[in-house]
Amino acid sequence: MILRPVLVIAPAAYGGTALLRAPAALPVGPRLFPQAAIQTVHVDDLATAVVQAARREIPTATQAEITEPDSRSLPETIAAFRRWLGFPPARGLPLPGPALRLLALCADAAGRLSWRGRRCAAPRCRRSRPA
Repeated sequence: MILRPVLVIAPAAYGGTALLRAPAALPVGPRLFPQAAIQTVHVDDLATAVVQAARREIPTATQAEITEPDSRSLPETIAAFRRWLGFPPARGLPLPGPALRLLALCADAAGRLSWRGRRCAAPRCRRSRPA
């Protein structure tokens, strides 16, 4: 049996949901990729599917996408996160493609310049690094 969850929404932020919470926390919301369709699943629904699979309530030959029935655009998903976080609706900010590309190039350049958090130099940090 193969259960393939889509973007999992949970009270704690992991991976993709952390990337959605960041723009949701901004007071001004750029309308990024309005044509992108996103489907999510709540962690409780995923847990229910896993329990059903463990109890063999789902046939063993099943390959299932664990997702909600409908999709939303990226701006609608970010707005839903804003509501869930208790924020008022964001003011829209149209961001033309060239400006978005310039912003992405600046972010890439910052990454190449090692604009990241400081690395721990303590002995305990050196021991935990992979060999």
